[in-house]
Amino acid sequence: MLYCVSRLSWLLLAASYCLIVVAGCNGRPGRLSPPQVNAATAAAQAMAMYDTNQDGKISGEEFDACSSLKAIAKDGAVTADLIAAKITEWQKGNIGRVAVSVKILHNGKPLPGASVKLTPEKFLGTDIQSATAITYANGEAGITVPVAPGVPQGMSLGFYRIAVTKDGESIPAKYNTETTLGLAVLGDVNPTFNLVY
Repeated sequence: MLYCVSRLSWLLLAASYCLIVVAGCNGRPGRLSPPQVNAATAAAQAMAMYDTNQDGKISGEEFDACSSLKAIAKDGAVTADLIAAKITEWQKGNIGRVAVSVKILHNGKPLPGASVKLTPEKFLGTDIQSATAITYANGEAGITVPVAPGVPQGMSLGFYRIAVTKDGESIPAKYNTETTLGLAVLGDVNPTFNLVY
């Protein structure tokens, strides 16, 4: 009987320790780690998807299908090595989540009540979550992945496609279902997008 009680006490102590590690010493959530992305695999897949003329780089009109990569272009082009290097860089930085705020304009004026969704590029795999928000009266929106109470809001570093929709508004497909909008989230960012239609 004593053995059973001691074993139960040890198990309860171990479970408590696990909760402390997960929650952090002050009761808040522990540090968030970035999603794991294989840099070489992701870069190869990006080139296979978007280097349509197979010249070893993504450039020119090829960016229309993945404008999120344009932010890291050098001399107007992106190579597999460049994509892999950027992914490796943010993995080493060990940043789990950053603040992202976007401003959506319609012909230069704020577009309130619009749904903004950032979806990770497919070549990044399945570990990165999509993030959403609704714009305020000034057209701004703080984008975040779904989080539990007490967990930091924001989103993971990565390359994202942006879709903007609004009930009762005929927003062209180039801004949603066939989007040409993209964003490289390489830190805290707050870009503005002007939808012309």
